Amino acid sequence: VDDILNFKKDDEDDLYKLLGCDENSSVEQITAEYKVLALQYHPDKNAGNKEAEVKFQKLKFAKETLCDPERRSNYDKWRNSGIAISYKQWLGMKEHVHQRRLQKELMALMREPPPGVTVDGDQAGQNLQQWVVNMDGVEGTLYEGEHFQLQFKFTNKYPFDSPEVTFIGQNIPVHPHVYSNGHICLSILTDDWSPALSVQAVCLSIASMLSSCKEKKRPPDNSFYVKTCNKNPKKTKWWYHDDSV
Repeated sequence: VDDILNFKKDDEDDLYKLLGCDENSSVEQITAEYKVLALQYHPDKNAGNKEAEVKFQKLKFAKETLCDPERRSNYDKWRNSGIAISYKQWLGMKEHVHQRRLQKELMALMREPPPGVTVDGDQAGQNLQQWVVNMDGVEGTLYEGEHFQLQFKFTNKYPFDSPEVTFIGQNIPVHPHVYSNGHICLSILTDDWSPALSVQAVCLSIASMLSSCKEKKRPPDNSFYVKTCNKNPKKTKWWYHDDSV
């Protein structure tokens, strides 16, 4: 533990110092510093100089990382952590955690799915970032005998970031919280999402939402919404006001 806490990164590994900047530097400042250094170490000006080539690639990586808000945020977290591994190794560990979580959830959903729910394991196994889940209408409800499909899309931030969930296929359920393009107005998909939730929890919530419906109808703003909405329903500023249907 002491070795990890006392680990010191040398200047060459620090992307800010590599570019002659610091954590308070703006994107414009970083870009300006990069242009000066990149011109100095560019392969065209240093033919056959392997050291200059390596330096140029490091400068390019530093600029691309620090000029991208998400990548810079990740880098700052690693930089301030003091952990005794490289930034690229740290990113690999984060990806591993994300993949392990999805694999675990997929196996659980295949082994013990909620009633009326199945997942295309072959498809999901080939692409863990996107699943297709089949859902049957619950017996004794308005949707009894109907069959639906849900598409789940996951970012590398899952489970800290909620999945993008939409109905797909030929049969989009007619429901006051479901738009004809498959978008779903459900709070746990955005505002009320928690890393403690799971795909199974989302499926149960959607099944419950459908089962409690008293009248099959589209949301009152369906036509306008479908014409004007973002393709990603998570970018919609939903107004959650009625969970009783």
